[in-house]
Amino acid sequence: MKYFSYIMIITALLYSGCAHKARPKPILTQKSIKLENITAPRELGSYTLNSTKLYEDKTLGLALRYANLKQQNAFLDAFIYPKKLDKDLNTHYKDFLDALNYMKEKGEFLSLEKLKEDEVMLDSNTKAKRVLFKITNKLIPYYSVAYLADLGDKFFKVRISNRLDDKFLHSDLGLSAVRKLYTSIRDSSK
Repeated sequence: MKYFSYIMIITALLYSGCAHKARPKPILTQKSIKLENITAPRELGSYTLNSTKLYEDKTLGLALRYANLKQQNAFLDAFIYPKKLDKDLNTHYKDFLDALNYMKEKGEFLSLEKLKEDEVMLDSNTKAKRVLFKITNKLIPYYSVAYLADLGDKFFKVRISNRLDDKFLHSDLGLSAVRKLYTSIRDSSK
């Protein structure tokens, strides 16, 4: 009977969460969000933080979704995740492009057209690969620009998607917002 009581107490502790570590909760301030060791602004130009996701699988890192509240279907999605030992930025970028082409082959996109591919500086030392696409998924056509960069022991990827609006093509393609986000995350990770 004594052992049964011990087993019941341990079981109750396990199921009540006392023995489990709680998942980290984001800390929101008026101007930023802190999740784990990452601090990101709540506003990025015309984009406002909409949601966060800290994946249980640590190799997937975390995701931040910003939405442009003045424009329908305009999002800035940021992903910060650990590097794999066998991947450098060039290999990772090629894998990213291959994955998009695979999605096109499998019918996830009705069309996928690469419009521009270049490199830009996120700060004085960090070069990012940038690629702009015109994509039609199963519902809507849109422009999507992706930025991929090294962030120490992590990769930093941002995807900005906007409905087809040629004004977007004549803008900085979200570069100023990406720079602001990169700088904030880089500085908080030190």
